[in-house]
Amino acid sequence: MPHLLTGIASRHDNAMKPINPGMLECIVAIAEEGGVQRAAARLGLTQSAVSQRLSGLEAHVGMVLFVRHRPTRLTPAGEALLRHARQVQILSEQFLRELRGIAPEAQEQHETIAIAASLDDAAGWAWPAFDRLMGMGVDLSIVPAGNALAMELLGKGDVQGCIAFAPKAVRSCKTVRLGAVDFIAVATPGHALALRAGATPLHAARLLVACREDLAAADLAAAIPGLDPAAPHCCVLPSPDIRHRTLLAGAGVGIVPAASVAQPLACGDLVNAYPAFVLRREVYWSRWNIASTLLDLLDQELQRAFPVQHDDLGLADLALGDLREDAAVHA
Repeated sequence: MPHLLTGIASRHDNAMKPINPGMLECIVAIAEEGGVQRAAARLGLTQSAVSQRLSGLEAHVGMVLFVRHRPTRLTPAGEALLRHARQVQILSEQFLRELRGIAPEAQEQHETIAIAASLDDAAGWAWPAFDRLMGMGVDLSIVPAGNALAMELLGKGDVQGCIAFAPKAVRSCKTVRLGAVDFIAVATPGHALALRAGATPLHAARLLVACREDLAAADLAAAIPGLDPAAPHCCVLPSPDIRHRTLLAGAGVGIVPAASVAQPLACGDLVNAYPAFVLRREVYWSRWNIASTLLDLLDQELQRAFPVQHDDLGLADLALGDLREDAAVHA
């Protein structure tokens, strides 16, 4: 028994000691590169040196961090340590930024923040907040993701923050409610008139979405009875901008945030094709719960940028006569 007790005490003592930053850098590189060989090339080390650092780190914490298969896969303990390693990285980058303010001659380095969000959010209302950070020299990486994927990436530490509709509790993270977004079904007046003339239900209309993640983000399959997201008439486009152009060409119906189409609705370029359909979603911002000046600033900018919902964004029903008139004008 004394040997067993000594072993337990030794492992406990190791776990209480600080982890070498080089070891943390190693686990980030292996996780992001998918293996020891590519991690070694990225770090400028030999494959043997990276393997030794990994073995040392696993001995230090007393747990296996990677499953040795192809591709290399993190264990739950490895995911927790990876999240910690990335938090250490962002705190180190923040310190260097503060140091540059004290000593301008210090070597300049760019901070990187990864954010998971739907393309509608990233390219729409959230862009001014992201633009401000990039103007400060922050390298911002936007990962297109629906709700479930965004929360998964945050939990794994792959991103420092995410915009989601239904946040889940994530260890070492905090969440703030930004507000609500109303999704509506819009089309050109001519296309909307044709849909009404044929009594086409929304689930059978040709739906235009910016990406498959956005389709999941808005929970359209649950909100529109009878909708099959895999059906051929659900057209997935690469970006909100291309979706908008396709909408204006009269090629389908877009399920979009009402605030994002306020101007074309006011001008009559688009109309609310299915006034009975309004999908309201609460929007939340979740992020690492660490003392970070940049993340605190992003908190403020996102809350400032979030649009206020109005009742005059085309949510009211349109009479069939109005549709005929608009269609004639835009013919």
